[in-house]
Amino acid sequence: MVGQVKRGTINFIADGADMTARLSTNAMAAYQDKTGEQFVVGLDMLSKSPGDIVRLRNLFWAAIVGDYSMEEVGDLIDDIGMGEVVEIIGQAVQAAFPASVVDMGKGKGAKTKAPATT
Repeated sequence: MVGQVKRGTINFIADGADMTARLSTNAMAAYQDKTGEQFVVGLDMLSKSPGDIVRLRNLFWAAIVGDYSMEEVGDLIDDIGMGEVVEIIGQAVQAAFPASVVDMGKGKGAKTKAPATT
């Protein structure tokens, strides 16, 4: 159901339609503009408080390609389920930062480190 197309991009089905999540620079900047926190901080905070539905919806809103209201994003989450949304976001993170997820910037030949959360 979920598959990678290109770096940072994940295709998925919601409400019977093909959709795309993409963690581009613009998507992460949109999240920061909307919430005042860095995208990676939002991910970290969600991992510490998985019941934070507002943060989950905001992260998913930023990742979805297209112009969706927060209410529409909430409806999409209802349709596909919170667990699947977390999976989509996680796979999009892995697609956007493959080296940082695999080795967190450690090891021989690593060129990409995990984004800073300062």
